[in-house]
Amino acid sequence: MKRITILNITALLPSAAGAKLKERCMKSLTRRSLVAGAIALSLSGVALAGNDCTLKTLRGTYVFTASGYNIVAGVAQPKAIVEVINFNGDGTLTVPAATRSVNGVVARTPPGGGGTYTVDAGCMGTIAFDAPGPGFDIFISPTGRKIWMIQTNSDTVFEGISESAQTADQPCSNETLKGAYGLSIGGTRPAPFVPDNRPGFVGQMEQVLGTVVQVFDGKGNFTQVDNVKGTTSGIVPDRPGRGTYTVNPDCSVTQVVNPPGQAQIVSKGVIVDGGREFRQNTITPDLFMISAIGRKMN
Repeated sequence: MKRITILNITALLPSAAGAKLKERCMKSLTRRSLVAGAIALSLSGVALAGNDCTLKTLRGTYVFTASGYNIVAGVAQPKAIVEVINFNGDGTLTVPAATRSVNGVVARTPPGGGGTYTVDAGCMGTIAFDAPGPGFDIFISPTGRKIWMIQTNSDTVFEGISESAQTADQPCSNETLKGAYGLSIGGTRPAPFVPDNRPGFVGQMEQVLGTVVQVFDGKGNFTQVDNVKGTTSGIVPDRPGRGTYTVNPDCSVTQVVNPPGQAQIVSKGVIVDGGREFRQNTITPDLFMISAIGRKMN
């Protein structure tokens, strides 16, 4: 854990000038923290509205970094923290390590701390660390990989971000894929149809490329809109569709989609980058040789 120190430059100045400069610095820094916190909260509240979060959205190890002030006898004392938080997916958490600096005094917290948290469907919630620990309002990204946090105790101006430190050995599940993904696809297939006045025949091998937007619900279902163009079949713009998916603990994934008027398509692939990307190839129908890369859009 890196040591965090804060240099009080005003202590180096003559007392009268230093006092004035210190007052101006504290007012300026406090205003900036309040503005930054307000912007983060207002943006996150708008962006996250309508998402379906649960306690399980937060699961695994996160690193919390924050800075701000304690207000002591009307005087702002700067503070900063780097903290490791383990969310258990059931409303409880533990704190294996933390280092903080308050008014330039550094302290390290031994393992063994804990707390509780709440999450509502709109991806907002609270954290309460064990007494006499602080409390926070939290705003969660739809993927659960980032949490915006602001302390709610009186006489504090303190906000920061927790980010997932997920490692490759953590198991995947259907919840690993949740939200909107943009796919780029390409390959060959038998033409499923031939538009009027276009050369070729149904079943003729053609080159295809396209883009797809898939929205996963974290429970094994998805909807999609595709724009796929074939050298023989042309394109049907903004074609809707739906399907199912299964994610295994080793982060392999199987997708099944039933495009309107076409045979069922089954693809297998692997999820990478903590659920932010997947790569897959079709396995049926046999003559479909199409690969896709999907990347999370938010």
